[in-house]
Amino acid sequence: MRFERGYFADGELSNYRDYTKKKYGQLCEDLISLGIDREETIIDFGCATGKLVHEFYTRGYCNIRGTDISWWAIREGRRLYNFDARILQYLNYGLLENGADWILALDVFEHIGDEELENILSIMNCKCLVVRVPVSAQEGQPYVLDVSRNDQTHVQCHTKAWWINLLDRKFSFAGPIRKKAIYDSEGVFAGVFQCAQ
Repeated sequence: MRFERGYFADGELSNYRDYTKKKYGQLCEDLISLGIDREETIIDFGCATGKLVHEFYTRGYCNIRGTDISWWAIREGRRLYNFDARILQYLNYGLLENGADWILALDVFEHIGDEELENILSIMNCKCLVVRVPVSAQEGQPYVLDVSRNDQTHVQCHTKAWWINLLDRKFSFAGPIRKKAIYDSEGVFAGVFQCAQ
């Protein structure tokens, strides 16, 4: 399996090990500043070991769940943060279907093939979707950032306009994010989408 210990801890396929050195606390604060209330439900789709879920919990946000494709990451997160199976779950699309106020999809869509991505977007049920993906400057060109090009598990490489067009089919683009730890830039699209229904 591509998304097991080698991906997250050893850096064999990705830059994830270096990524985890970033400040998740600041990322959590930035996301909260978008207007997430403590009572609202949050799903971290592609949560890895659940570090961001943990940061929300330490701030009193108890209505958050995380799900990931990696059994290793889920088990590791449960061990690290003492989360039970209700909090961190192995690839549970039911969480997306059942709905939440906020779904966070940070650095995850670029890993998902076309058909599965279309399926995931079709079942997502939320008030707001927060997305962060690496991008190319022109369609058909490589990622702008070397760090994005070096991750062997990336299968979607598109422009910001392509991502906005795809997500606008179900959601309405509310705007880019420009915070300290999550920000729209030349090589990364970070944006908020609201439910269009």
